[in-house]
Amino acid sequence: MLTLAKLTARDAPAYRALLLEAYAQPGDAFTSTAEERAALPLSWWAQRAAAADGSGLALGAFVDNALVGSVTLEFSSRLKTRHKAHLVGLYVQPAHQHQGIGRALLQAALAEAVAQPGVRWVTLTVTEGNTSAQRLYESLGFRVWGLEPEAIRTPTGYRGKVQMGYPLDLPPPAPRPPQPPVTLREATPADAEALSALAARCFHDTYAADNQPEDLWAYITHHFHPAQQQAELADPALRTWVAVEGTRLVGFAQLARGDSLPASVTQAAPVALRRFYVVRDQQGRGLAVRLMARIRAVAAQDGAQHLWLSVWERNPRALAFYRKCGFEAVGHTTFDVGADRQRDWVMVGATTA
Repeated sequence: MLTLAKLTARDAPAYRALLLEAYAQPGDAFTSTAEERAALPLSWWAQRAAAADGSGLALGAFVDNALVGSVTLEFSSRLKTRHKAHLVGLYVQPAHQHQGIGRALLQAALAEAVAQPGVRWVTLTVTEGNTSAQRLYESLGFRVWGLEPEAIRTPTGYRGKVQMGYPLDLPPPAPRPPQPPVTLREATPADAEALSALAARCFHDTYAADNQPEDLWAYITHHFHPAQQQAELADPALRTWVAVEGTRLVGFAQLARGDSLPASVTQAAPVALRRFYVVRDQQGRGLAVRLMARIRAVAAQDGAQHLWLSVWERNPRALAFYRKCGFEAVGHTTFDVGADRQRDWVMVGATTA
């Protein structure tokens, strides 16, 4: 059972443990590191959870009395900025994501801000490229007003911070029109043209920011033109499954029997998961998890005991997703994008996970 409540100083140990877990997650959602925060005394966490001077509060999401998510509001004591509250530290444990807990925490935080005398705006920042978080904020009424370039330095380079704000006098967002359900089915030769466009779009959206345009388009034009997709859909060694919203393809996964095995793949009866993509506007909605479950079931029905794949070492979002799905890194391989030879992690997961 889910309950939301303001945290107190007594919750400081659980709050600390939860946020240290958050800071240790792959990706760049948080500016602080787990090492930096772990060095702070428990009194700092108690003050952050429930500031005695009224400068901030934290809200917790509890499932069966266990803290599984939280968000923090900071209030300014300065005369000229008392009209603003700042939202930080939204985190929900992976096992409890995609259940509406993050949205519920944000709605509760906005209600707390409304109750604070004189507060007119709630502000936040989100790391550039964290599209699922930004979509969630926008769905609640937050507006993008700016971008701080090179706001944080990460192992893969500099990333900006998107600046967002919520005016508390904003009318509630209009209800979303009902969306058609997303269904999963095996692709047919008739899907070749739509699959070509989908594959090109997903590859571009995923890798454009970190590759030279000529290398990117060399790969796309060679691998994703309609004739190539037509040939792959006719190849009995390949099985491709697509996710369909209405008449639109919004994701796909491809199994490849007979692909050359990297030396690091020693597990029994492996089959290659050659491609796995979901369009940006469907990310964070549970579709990738559904598609992975389906492609695992298909592989198991075909006699495979393990899936193996390669993923670019500079794609933290994908690495985090595959780890969440039970895949483990077993080695490295190379992958050519145009003239650029890149290093990929090789990962393996059981088909029965």
